[in-house]
Amino acid sequence: MRRAGEPSNADEGLTDIVSAIDMTAQKLCDIDPEWERSSTVKSGITAMLHSYYEILQEKKKKSKQLMLQSFLKSSEPRPGPTSAK
Repeated sequence: MRRAGEPSNADEGLTDIVSAIDMTAQKLCDIDPEWERSSTVKSGITAMLHSYYEILQEKKKKSKQLMLQSFLKSSEPRPGPTSAK
């Protein structure tokens, strides 16, 4: 079971896929002597993946919020035992 704020397998898979595509697009730019062509291809790939970038950014943002909330909740002072007089 995963804890609050931890990425799911699907999130990790999407991150891996998007990262691999980004690296491949960069390799195309690195090996293609025609800068304009490779830049156009890379821009097109980035544009096509835009919705996935947004999904990952939103999940990352929510994860940070959950981790912060969890931290704040765990650091709240707990009432100690009260002494009856």
